[in-house]
Amino acid sequence: MKKPMHKSAVMIWHQRIGAVAAALVVVLALSGLALNHSTALGLDRQHLNMSWLMRWYGLAQDETGLAYQAGEHWVMGIKGGIYLDGELLPHRLKDLAGAVATDQMLIVAGRNEILLLAQDGALIERIAALPGPVLQLGLTQDRRIAIATPQERIFSSGAEMLDWRPDVAGGAQWSQPVNSPEHLLSRASADLPGVSLERLLLDVHSGRILGQYGPWLMDGAAVLLLGLAASGIYGWLNARNANGNGNGDAS
Repeated sequence: MKKPMHKSAVMIWHQRIGAVAAALVVVLALSGLALNHSTALGLDRQHLNMSWLMRWYGLAQDETGLAYQAGEHWVMGIKGGIYLDGELLPHRLKDLAGAVATDQMLIVAGRNEILLLAQDGALIERIAALPGPVLQLGLTQDRRIAIATPQERIFSSGAEMLDWRPDVAGGAQWSQPVNSPEHLLSRASADLPGVSLERLLLDVHSGRILGQYGPWLMDGAAVLLLGLAASGIYGWLNARNANGNGNGDAS
């Protein structure tokens, strides 16, 4: 009786390579199939905005939620968008610097502009003629707008907010950033565009989802597949030759 043949070293490595490559092959195959039908599946129209994914892509808002309380309202600035009580307004403002409320309106300051808003967020006026970049926004004791600019210079507005004069008296009440309520941050994050499903699958398929070394990992998977094919062919030829020799000896 013939003893069963021990597995050759090549076949052992063939199995090991196959085990390592299997998971990557599944990822490549599934993502590739989905991307081949991207238009039909609407992958470019589907967006994901989970907080962990947004952080991974560097799209998440500041978790401190740069926010100012203006009267009964909360004003937040996220990626240039202005959120009033968690709702995105159609006005953009670079570098939110403060927000205050008067009896008639909300005043929201960016670094180079001031927005005058109605209580519901509607734009009344946009003021760009400022004496300098705005670092802080506040109200004077007689309810005029005060702004702090670089070099610790403070200006207060005239009656129509078209002219600004140095305020030497001081005593303004400044708007201070505070942590936003969590429920407002959640509402605001739902409006962020997020990452398209198509882009995510492309990055998974190419390995870019893992950073600069991800594509090398997928290249390694391709090399493993080539090795798997080569070792399989070698094992098949080896077994075929062994069977042929065995038949020749028996005759």
